[in-house]
Amino acid sequence: MQGVPNDSPARGGAQRSPYAKFAHEINNPLAIVLSNLEFAIAELSTQADGGGELVEALGEARQAVERIRDLVIGYAGEFGDAPTKTFEPAPMPRSTPKVGTRARVLVVDDEPVLGRAISRGLREHDVVVVTTGNDALALFESGERFDVVLCDLMMPSMPGFDLHDQLRLLAPDQADRMVFMTGGATTTRAREFVASRSDVVLQKPVSMDTVRETVARLLRSTKTGGP
Repeated sequence: MQGVPNDSPARGGAQRSPYAKFAHEINNPLAIVLSNLEFAIAELSTQADGGGELVEALGEARQAVERIRDLVIGYAGEFGDAPTKTFEPAPMPRSTPKVGTRARVLVVDDEPVLGRAISRGLREHDVVVVTTGNDALALFESGERFDVVLCDLMMPSMPGFDLHDQLRLLAPDQADRMVFMTGGATTTRAREFVASRSDVVLQKPVSMDTVRETVARLLRSTKTGGP
């Protein structure tokens, strides 16, 4: 299934401003760096000495990434085009909490390196990674089902909100299991979607602790039928 480009009038979206384009493009590599730093910190923290100075150095690098993200948000006001910020960055953990229930998780992101980083960070689950909304839709059409779907909001061909609309028709229960990640809602359609679903939108670069907690919350909600 071929989609319409993100900025097409058919999506009800305006052309990206220079700031919005910059914010979106910088947040993906920041997300990759942050996810891999947290993975390294968690692995090293299991050593007998707790990782020592190496963990401390990586922690400082993680804090630097978060400072860069704060700068991007801070400059947004000058352009009147601030990205949606849906969480406060978590403090650097000394150890990474794990989710007790093993789940089947689908990651949909057009940045393959970021998909791999998230997969490493969710090793306690069975993770499948695809890079397009069309590939994800093909999995659902073939009968695949997942406990949680982590989906990039802004992707070429089929953005996350269009995949959500398709799943509402094909597999409504799977649409309800979607959590969206974005480096910036850069079209009118995307902003409207974020405004209506802010409870399930994470701003890149997102802490893996936040991702795990979100997965755990969705699993609890699915199991109990409530939040």
